[in-house]
Order: sequence, then structure tokens, then C-alpha cells
Amino acid sequence: MIRNNKLLIAAGAAALSAGLYTSAVSAASVTANASARVIQGLTISEDNGGMNFGDVSESGAGTVVLAPGGGRSTSGGADVLTGGGEQAGQYTITGADGKAYTLSLPTLPVTITETVSGVATMTVDNFQQTGSSGTASTAGETMNVGATLNIGAGQTLGTYQGTYPITVNYN
Repeated sequence: MIRNNKLLIAAGAAALSAGLYTSAVSAASVTANASARVIQGLTISEDNGGMNFGDVSESGAGTVVLAPGGGRSTSGGADVLTGGGEQAGQYTITGADGKAYTLSLPTLPVTITETVSGVATMTVDNFQQTGSSGTASTAGETMNVGATLNIGAGQTLGTYQGTYPITVNYN
């Protein structure tokens, strides 16, 4: 019996030692590093009062396409008159030098509303810009926006206004 007790004590000591040894080997720690760099956020500003389709007359439903590079074209019963302040929207994008960005314009039509009655509307769609991506700079990059104005038959006379979103994101 004494021999069995010695064996049990030896086995218990070995098990206890193995448990201590295992926990020391299975745990480890390190002091890790964390870092960040804060860069200039992207901004976009409107330079010229925004997109303006100019003076338009209608003798039936039609469209006026305002090109981002300038100029207008028509289809259907729409016609354009010169000297009506037509211009593509011009915007300046600024950000951290050398950082790539992507620009997004509306994919769905936006509504512009006649300013006196507030009832008559037209839609603007097919937005286009001079470049959909670029490299930011603190000096700024200029970008132009054009779109298509949809005029209905018997469109109410007047001045129409509305807004549309432009989004820029770093890649």
C-alpha cells in the first residue's frame, strides 16, 4: 500500500506540473502598434450657379440636352433660344494631393418645379460629367455637369428650379 501511495503522489505531482507547464506555454502577449493618418476630406463647390438649360420654347413634347462641355441639342417639339444664360454646371473638387476619387451623379430623374405656381414640373435625367473619377489636389480640379431636360406637351410657362446631388468619395 505504501508503494501505491508513493505512485499516486508521484502521478499527482506530475499532473500538477504538467498543468502549470501547459498554461505557461499556451498563454502569450505582445504590445501591438496602431496608427492612422488624417488627410484632408473631399469637398465639392459649385462655381457658376449650377446647370442652366437657358431659354427653351415648346411646340410639343421634347428634350433639351445640355452637354457637359457646353452646347445644347434638341429633339421633338423643344427648341432653344440663344442668350438665355445656358451653361453646364461647373464644380471644383478639392482633397488630399494624389488621392484617387470617384464621382457619382443621379441615376434617377430629378424634378424641377415652376417657381410661381409651384405646381408644374419637368424632369431632368441622363446626367453626364467631364470625367467620373480623378486624382484630388488641394488646388482643386474642375468638373462640368450636363443633363437632359424633358419638356411636356403644353408645358406651363415660367422659370423652373430644382436641385440634384453630386457625391465624391475617395477610392
